[in-house]
Amino acid sequence: MSELVWGAIREDRVGFAFQPICHSGDRSVILYHECLVRCRDENYRVVPPAEFIPDLERSGEVRLFDLHVFRHAVALLGEHPHITLGVNVSALSAVDDHLWGSVFLWLSDRPEIAHRLVVEITETVPVDPVGAWAFARSLRQVGCRVAVDDFGAGYSSQAATAVEHVDIVKIDASFINGARRNADALCRFDSILASALKIADCIVVEGVENEGDLSLVRRAGIDWVQGYYFGRPSCKTLPLYIQENRHSYFREGH
Repeated sequence: MSELVWGAIREDRVGFAFQPICHSGDRSVILYHECLVRCRDENYRVVPPAEFIPDLERSGEVRLFDLHVFRHAVALLGEHPHITLGVNVSALSAVDDHLWGSVFLWLSDRPEIAHRLVVEITETVPVDPVGAWAFARSLRQVGCRVAVDDFGAGYSSQAATAVEHVDIVKIDASFINGARRNADALCRFDSILASALKIADCIVVEGVENEGDLSLVRRAGIDWVQGYYFGRPSCKTLPLYIQENRHSYFREGH
């Protein structure tokens, strides 16, 4: 699988789909757009990240892949000064070392770009507490925001503890999916929200698919949501997509 990924990178078959994180009370207000990696094989079939990221993590190659994706997102921010983007980084990549040093140095001279970048740390594998803390500190020092993705699943609690100062916590979609079905799951949803609010002021509920889901989010007093009800991932060219999807909350100076 790693051969497929590196071949796709060489032949420019790795790109992004963009999905908005919207205000629960006003979908025209966008927190930022998440960059979702799209890797295509030789036949231009999209290979889901779940099919290749675990292999890259096991082989130790995920850090090089994440660095490539990160640089691609930063390049887009440089080309389009009116957008704010989020990019995923594996917990295995969340280490402040020489591989990231040149990127952080470049961003330190370009705060107008760093301030529009949200780095989402994923937690499918255990995080190195010392490395993750240093990684997040370096990101914050240059002006980036740090998020913990899929909170409540995998090793997300460990990642949040290690990072220490988290700007955004994203609640795993499984919680809202369960909350719509039974009372016990609704209690778990409320509990994970309470845990998240102890870590960060900005909470995003993932997996919002209908008006019922949105009602649960509003009942809990959460401002930010992501899911098909507010926008499916789109591979449209970035300027057109952003133009169609209104303004950025961060870009407006909040």
